[in-house]
Formats: sequence, C-alpha cells, structure tokens
Amino acid sequence: MPFFPPCAHCPAPAAAAAATGDVPTWLLRHDSHMALANSAALRLAGITAATADPAGGAILRGPDGEPTGLLTDAAMQLVAGEQGVGCRQGGV
Repeated sequence: MPFFPPCAHCPAPAAAAAATGDVPTWLLRHDSHMALANSAALRLAGITAATADPAGGAILRGPDGEPTGLLTDAAMQLVAGEQGVGCRQGGV
C-alpha cells in the first residue's frame, strides 16, 4: 500500500474530526477528484487498512497504513453511496 503524503492545501483529517465529531461527513474538493471523509464516514462505508484501492481511485493512507480520510476519484464512491453520510462541496 503506497503512502501519499498530505498535500500542502489539503485539510488535515483531524480537522474534519474536530469539526464534525461522530456525524458521518465527507467534504468534496471543488474539482470533484478528491474528498475528505471523517472517521465516522469511513466506518460506515467499511473502509479500513485492509480495504483495497478500487480501480481508478485511491484511499490515501498514513505511514501506518490506516486510511487518512482522503479519497480520490473512484474511491470516493465507497463513501458516496452510503446512506447517512452528508456531503458538502467546497474549497477543499
């Protein structure tokens, strides 16, 4: 599993947790190619360290292999299809 360092303009996953608590939430980046899911949304979608990257997308992971909450392209569909996960598009 590759490790993707966070980009300079991406929000820290801890910031999402602090702002949303245990309410499943994901924030869609303005170009719709990346989203940040909080830990509640990752749990609801069943995304863990063992979850494989889907074809055409990536689950970005920390050095420990755990998902950071940053999802690209097709990986966003793992969360987007879950009932109870709120989405907001903005300047992420």
